[in-house]
Amino acid sequence: MNDFIDDTLGDLALFVRVVNAGGFTAAARLTGTPQPTISRRIAQLEARIGLKLLHRSTRSISITGSGRRVYDHAVTMIAAGEAAASAALAMRTEISGLVRITAPVVLGRYLVSPIVREALSTHPDLRLDVEWTTRRVDLLHDGVDVAVRIGRPTESDAMLTRLGHARRRIFAPPSWSAPDPSVPADLDGAPVVGLGPSTEAPPLVLRSDDQRATVRPDWRMAANDGDLVLDLAESCGYLAILPDFLPPPDWRVLLPDWETRHEINAITAPGRVSVPKIRYVIDCLRARAATQGGEEHTVFTRLETP
Repeated sequence: MNDFIDDTLGDLALFVRVVNAGGFTAAARLTGTPQPTISRRIAQLEARIGLKLLHRSTRSISITGSGRRVYDHAVTMIAAGEAAASAALAMRTEISGLVRITAPVVLGRYLVSPIVREALSTHPDLRLDVEWTTRRVDLLHDGVDVAVRIGRPTESDAMLTRLGHARRRIFAPPSWSAPDPSVPADLDGAPVVGLGPSTEAPPLVLRSDDQRATVRPDWRMAANDGDLVLDLAESCGYLAILPDFLPPPDWRVLLPDWETRHEINAITAPGRVSVPKIRYVIDCLRARAATQGGEEHTVFTRLETP
């Protein structure tokens, strides 16, 4: 039965072309199908359904009464097929449906949160599921569409869109009582706290234009909660390594020409970046990153185009 339907649907569409064109030769020109092939397929259609659809002569064709009724139904069938194709195309181009986003909490609040209101108000059929996490999610297993990450993906087949580079500098709370460092080497052994996954951190690499300096502070705590980092630095008199936007106004930046840089990327599963709703979210993230690039207090120092 399925083979019968599959064969018949295609031949019915061809039958409509023949009738509309006024003959096999004209239909061959329109479809690019050889005239003998068209004639043979219409004959097979007639044999398959047990009805004569066309009267043939050496110079012309005319539709039979049964053929007219079949033609009317076939035209309806083609219209329905075209409507289905149009609906499929619309679904591929409309920004609608659910997009799941993950990001570290501080970066998420600064980069992801500002785009949510505009995205949802601009596209009423869009839905967002946002999670702040430092957990290295499995894009496919966890069903995540966009993972905003510091650093490059570990998945070999993941798609990467560069958003920029995160800038962090050394801040002293009001309770800092030690002498201010004058060169990066003065930070060796200094107690510090900062944002990060672990106190087992590699040496701190600071950059100033084309200069690099590697220092080894005494990491006392690393956390993914900016408020916790601020509270501990204030109460214990530690230095804090933080993005510019996070410390309160009364905190001082030390070594203002030196900073750390970490690549920020939007990671998607293979083939997903071309889905309109996901592409839209990524474009919003890139636009947010770009608008922050020139501000005095910014997490981004340089943007790159993938």
